[in-house]
Amino acid sequence: MTRLFGILISAWLLNGCVTLPEVEKSYEPLQADLEALLKEAPWIASQGGERTCVYWADLDGETGEHTTGMATQIIGSTVVYLDPERLRTAHRLTTLAHELGHAMGLEHSEDSSSVMYEKSQPLSAEEAAASLKAECKGGCRTLSITFGRSRCSS
Repeated sequence: MTRLFGILISAWLLNGCVTLPEVEKSYEPLQADLEALLKEAPWIASQGGERTCVYWADLDGETGEHTTGMATQIIGSTVVYLDPERLRTAHRLTTLAHELGHAMGLEHSEDSSSVMYEKSQPLSAEEAAASLKAECKGGCRTLSITFGRSRCSS
């Protein structure tokens, strides 16, 4: 974990953005998932929200054995990584919602039905949005979301 933290800080300072090996894969499925989620929960995103960049990345060797996604907050921005090799389609929207929840300031939940449960089950956009709303009852940050490294650089 110390190695990963060092990589993240070095990459941020050198490039203006965190970088892990990005996987060449279309962002269209993620964008469709985000659109479905925002249709149910438009309060998640705003133009003035915290800059949040979403990447497909190879997380192999950088995180836990079964990690499909991770969110890292560094210097006023959040980077969300999703690993397409480990992420089954059924879990894609739920994992995206879970990692965006971290970007919004949420921690893991002990409620196994929550999108913020550490090993959450696949949820529909409606279920994920309702779960995030319930978790955000104490308030959450809004996000300004982009996809891909080229859109994340300052």
